[in-house]
Amino acid sequence: MKTNVSRITLGTAVIALTAMLYWRFAVRRYTLPCPSWLSWLLENPFMNSVAGADAILGQLALEPGMKLLDAGCGPGRLTIPAARRVGAKGQVTALDIQPEMLQRVQKKLDAAALTNVRLVHSGIGTSKPDCDMFDRALLVTVLGEIPDRATALVEIFRTLKPGGILSVTEVLLDPHYQTPGTVRRLASTAGFEEQANFGGFPSFTIQFRKPDANSSHRIKVEGLQNVSKTLLIALYLRALESRHPNGLINDPKAVELVDHLDYDFSKLKNTTLGQIFPLLRMRESDRRVSTFLTQHPDGIIVDIGCGLDTRFYRVDNGKAIWYELDLPEVMALRSQLLGESSRRQSISCSALDFRWMDEIHRSDGQPILFLAEGVFPYFEQQEVKRLVVALSERFPNSELVFDAVPPGFVRWMRWHPSLKAANARLGWGLAQGKELEQWHPSIQLISEWFYFDQPEPRLRWYRLLKWFRPISKTLIVQYRLGIEE
Repeated sequence: MKTNVSRITLGTAVIALTAMLYWRFAVRRYTLPCPSWLSWLLENPFMNSVAGADAILGQLALEPGMKLLDAGCGPGRLTIPAARRVGAKGQVTALDIQPEMLQRVQKKLDAAALTNVRLVHSGIGTSKPDCDMFDRALLVTVLGEIPDRATALVEIFRTLKPGGILSVTEVLLDPHYQTPGTVRRLASTAGFEEQANFGGFPSFTIQFRKPDANSSHRIKVEGLQNVSKTLLIALYLRALESRHPNGLINDPKAVELVDHLDYDFSKLKNTTLGQIFPLLRMRESDRRVSTFLTQHPDGIIVDIGCGLDTRFYRVDNGKAIWYELDLPEVMALRSQLLGESSRRQSISCSALDFRWMDEIHRSDGQPILFLAEGVFPYFEQQEVKRLVVALSERFPNSELVFDAVPPGFVRWMRWHPSLKAANARLGWGLAQGKELEQWHPSIQLISEWFYFDQPEPRLRWYRLLKWFRPISKTLIVQYRLGIEE
């Protein structure tokens, strides 16, 4: 029996490989769409694993009532789930040049009892559709099949509403595979602005936005120094994750800020590698703040090195007072984007210039939590020590939460693409949380949390890094400061 199964598996693989080679050879001479008899290649488990419909549609943030163009829909791999997402008040226009493909889609629609899909037998770039029709458009492993790609993207640009999004997905094994550079060049020529990109190998998705009336009013990112530029990485990761159907972070405000910034976020495309760890750090920091506010509803949160953090919008309880502290150039940008409110106050100052502490107004015994996410590793040890001891002396019975990396990680991260892109470096590592108790008798460790302490499905193969100590010992620590001796 095992022999027969092995032969069947091997035979299927050979057939698939032969079909792919034939297809790739054919498209070298002709611009051919995937023939309908090979449509099973578009719906096999491998394709779903590297370019799954749920992931692509989740990143596109489809909402009920939207109108979507599925250009080159093929057998309807994305058409059907998209139709369910836009609902009865929305509509999906599924366009394909092959009648056989549209027939397959129709059978699936009948089986699913969906009536909000319009099937169109046409090529892309060969017609003149109405302008400003669609909220979203999809090109999934299709762009390389189009004879006149430039004209096709111009056509899609016209048919999208201002502010509409085009999502282009390419898979490396596709015979028509287009490189990210080619996709960006064609989209830019058509008038699109890049909004986000996902993945890299063996597939990628790049989203482009049609400019609207607000595009000319976007805020330029200027004057940020090396370490300050890392705030864009954190913001970008939160925005990307918020488009994920099962995101670790749900941060609509981050998505809004990315759309309001005049910045080429494609520069940060390499930062998506290993993004799971900063996202886990953000989520755990959210939990620590939420727990503190549950215990102390009228407490104070001091966000040291806040960057473009939007935690206030994620976990605020409607009562707490928030102080947001960062360098002047960062706070200037933050002020343009977020402003202030009666319970959110800004402090423009280096965390190492202790004059900022005079700005914190605390009633007698009012609970206070200092949070420094993604900050202390960029300082030197003596700078961190001076700051923590000063907080302990100035604010008795307060709490401090921050993340730290082991000393080995500091050396290893010199080669990380995110930091190299920002021309930043790490300076301090912490081997274990108990070390800070030696800095001052009024410092007491409450808890420490490691990334691999609890099972997390999104870790996937990253779980193997549990055995790599420079990463596995990265931690989040919580202290009580200013306790009586």
